[in-house]
This record gives sequence, C-alpha cells and structure tokens, in this order.
Amino acid sequence: MKKLKNARALLSRGNISKLYEEKFESVGPGLNIVGRPLIHGKGKIIAGVNLNLRALSFPIEIFAGENAVIKIGDDVLINQGVTISASTKIEIGDRTLIGDQTTIYDDDWHGIDGNQSKTSPVLIGNHVWICAKVIILKGVTIGDNTIVGAGSVVTKDVLQNTIVAGNPAKKIGSTKNGWT
Repeated sequence: MKKLKNARALLSRGNISKLYEEKFESVGPGLNIVGRPLIHGKGKIIAGVNLNLRALSFPIEIFAGENAVIKIGDDVLINQGVTISASTKIEIGDRTLIGDQTTIYDDDWHGIDGNQSKTSPVLIGNHVWICAKVIILKGVTIGDNTIVGAGSVVTKDVLQNTIVAGNPAKKIGSTKNGWT
C-alpha cells in the first residue's frame, strides 16, 4: 500500500521517471520520461545519463529478451512510437536522436521453412540522427555522425559521416559533423 501511495505522489507531481528506474539494469542521472513507455523483458537494459523518452501520443517499447542487452548511451532522445527489440544486442551511441515510430530489431523474430530465426547485433554510433519511421534490421552497424532519412529501411552497414535514405537505404550525401 505504501508503494502505491508513493507512486501516486510521484505521478501527481508529474514525475514518472522515478517509477521507471527499476526497469533498467542501470540508468544514469537525468532520466526524463514524458508519457508511459513499455520497458520490459528478461534481458538487461542499460542507459547512460540524460536519457529522454518522449512518448506523448504513441508509446515507446523497449524489449530485451532473455540474455539480451540493450545499451543506450548518454544524452539520447527516443521519440514516440519507437520500438527497440533485442534478442542478442542493440547498442545506441551518445547524443543520438531517434525519430517517431522508428523500429530497431536485432532478430527476424520468426523462422522460415522450419528454421530458427536469424539474429545479429545492431550497433548505432555516436551523434546519429535517425529520422521518423525508419526501420533498422539485424546485423546493421551505423557509423558516427550519420543521418538516416525518414522512412528508410536500413539493411546494410552505414559508414560514418554519411547521409542515407530510401528502401533499401542508400547513400545520398555526406556530412562532416552530423546533425546540429
């Protein structure tokens, strides 16, 4: 009963971030949550300082399957409707922005013709801007200072300082410093 009263007190002050801290294996100071994300699974979810989860109109879902690790760097913004789902490993670097309704999977989540599903880690570098409605599939590494255009489907590695867009995502430009 006391825990419920404490939860209500935090919610009444508009501070739900404290309620979510226990969902992480570890999380740095400055966790800021707007809305009600779904953070779950039997794996480890680790986040650095100043993680911002903005789930206004659409919930964010972060799922780490058994033995999976999701590692989120410092000063990361994850927008509404984002799904991050790992069966092995997903790493998101520092100062990364993830746009609305983006999906990141390290697993096919189903097999074909009776075979096991295929899995491979996803690694996203530092200072990356992933625009809205992007899909990032298993085995992809995205380099530092990269920009991924809205609606892109990323199936292959993206070199650092590259701008990609399309389905499948292809290089459309370069950047020296990434987003500003």
